[in-house]
Amino acid sequence: MQSLWGLTKLSVWWLSLGIKLDRIQPGKPYQNGAHERMHRDMARELQHEIVGNITLFQKLFDKWRVEFNRERPHEALNMKTPEQIYVKSEKLFDPNAELLIAYPFGFKQRHVNNRGYINYDGNLVMIGNPFNGFNVGIKKDIDSVSIWFGNNKLGSLDQNLFLINPDSNSYKVHKPRKVTKKYYPSPDA
Repeated sequence: MQSLWGLTKLSVWWLSLGIKLDRIQPGKPYQNGAHERMHRDMARELQHEIVGNITLFQKLFDKWRVEFNRERPHEALNMKTPEQIYVKSEKLFDPNAELLIAYPFGFKQRHVNNRGYINYDGNLVMIGNPFNGFNVGIKKDIDSVSIWFGNNKLGSLDQNLFLINPDSNSYKVHKPRKVTKKYYPSPDA
């Protein structure tokens, strides 16, 4: 299930790990042409192999992934392989990390229950199912209340209806980057 801004459980988890989401506008795959090309290549080269069981297909996919990342140069990477430009993150992944996010002084914290709600002043406020198990931060100013998830402002709380009004500047699709080279799909795509 999706929530505010189309966030899913996976994207909320990424945000909790400090990963910045770089999203494109719906229906505009050309804004992320290299990634879309990878999906097209994978589908074209592996679709006919989908027979048998999942274990066999996983082996085929693993072989394809090694070739794609280590052997095959990519035009979008100036004819280098992904392995040649990959830089390992200095931040280690901890699969046992707490789901709790620390908020600055002045923020109240509320736990998102298993139905996607928080309790604010005795009222249930829908945050969204993907936030289940996480804490959100609540910042009360003189005339407004804002809801935060880590460094991401989710929106302002309507204190009459107890609904979140998404903040138009807080989490939006990035504007397309300037394209310096045009890529055209191959005729067999």
